[in-house]
Amino acid sequence: MLFIDIGFDQDEAVVFQMRASLMSDLRLYIEKQVGNAQSEGEM
Repeated sequence: MLFIDIGFDQDEAVVFQMRASLMSDLRLYIEKQVGNAQSEGEM
């Protein structure tokens, strides 16, 4: 796991990995919502 490889202990690494995954999912969701809103505005 990346966070263990760069020196974090197991507990911290798990939390950071969950946070990174959540942020990535949230970014994709927001991009999709913004894209949908822009498409609706073009009609």
